[in-house]
Amino acid sequence: MSYFNYWHYRANGRWQQYTFLRKWFNLYASDKRWTPAPYHKLSQALNPRVDSHLARLHPAAIWSEAMPGKPITHTSGPNVNQQTGPIFEVPTGAVVVLPDERRRDQTAHLGLLHNVNDRDSLRRLLNFVAETMADESVFRYLGPTHLSPYLGYGLLLDSWDKQPPLHTLYNPPYLPEVVDRVLRPVEQRRLYYLAVTDALSTAVALQPSPAQLIPLDPTRLTTDLLPLLQTATANRHFPPIDALEAQFLLDWCDGGSLTGWVAQVDGLPVGFVLLQPDYAPRLRRARGGRNLLWRLWLRGMQNRPVSNGRLLFGGVSSDWQHKGIGTQLLQQALTFAAEQKWQTLTVGPLLEKATAVTLLQKFHATAEQTYQLYEFSF
Repeated sequence: MSYFNYWHYRANGRWQQYTFLRKWFNLYASDKRWTPAPYHKLSQALNPRVDSHLARLHPAAIWSEAMPGKPITHTSGPNVNQQTGPIFEVPTGAVVVLPDERRRDQTAHLGLLHNVNDRDSLRRLLNFVAETMADESVFRYLGPTHLSPYLGYGLLLDSWDKQPPLHTLYNPPYLPEVVDRVLRPVEQRRLYYLAVTDALSTAVALQPSPAQLIPLDPTRLTTDLLPLLQTATANRHFPPIDALEAQFLLDWCDGGSLTGWVAQVDGLPVGFVLLQPDYAPRLRRARGGRNLLWRLWLRGMQNRPVSNGRLLFGGVSSDWQHKGIGTQLLQQALTFAAEQKWQTLTVGPLLEKATAVTLLQKFHATAEQTYQLYEFSF
């Protein structure tokens, strides 16, 4: 499919933000493998009065529309553009541009990028983004990302037969080819799957650990445990998590469904792990709760058991690594997962050379989906 007669828009005001969300959603609405994010949370996230973290990013919701079909030039008479599809524009691309004030390198993040199967449409969308954001001194872009890169980032390159777990990005199989020669690859990460029963039965000797595990109050990740969260999520491509972003992550993940533990040595917190049920199948069925009835259904299903879980964040302070604390935390996570009757626990995506991957492999975790981070500049 080719397109012509492009129009580009940047949302100004709440009504246009709703329009953006509708266009963004419709781009992938027919793809049954896509798990939409909770629609009401996306709507709130674009409202700068709702979340302090996103407000400081000044998110720019941008989308493109065009006429489908090829323009036909008549050989006789005046040149007239005709088309072979509908007689109205359709959305061809949408993105939330997130210029982060904590950066000092004129870089913004390409949040929630959606695009049709057409390379020229992507080029036009990104050219409009570059023109629009130049006035704000943004000349380099990293993406695709979630609204926070610590919720997930990267373009899915393979394993489309597996449904992506909660908070991981999805794109149709055609998009990597569309992105080729438009964006430059930067980094790859893999998503890891732990079969809970098999992992628990694995003969991984627990080293004697000096740590005591206590239940984690997730709100501590915005205060005294923030340094541990920063260690667990350290990433050279993105600014370290601060208290505002940590609070955004907890709010987005719905703090009431989070479970975790803190590893303490002589009362000093040295590690943690944070888990959540994987609600992706329900969100997929409800199409993100865009419809009010589906939103009510999601609310009613909130306390029902699920089949799988997510290990969202976890790590050990650098001074206390290689002392068995990471193994102890992962064993606790797997024990809890078994109690919840989860079949799998997904972790990541992670760099293949990350320390956590070595630990996961001891529990026979398997690497599945690959996510590619890209950049482009003008």
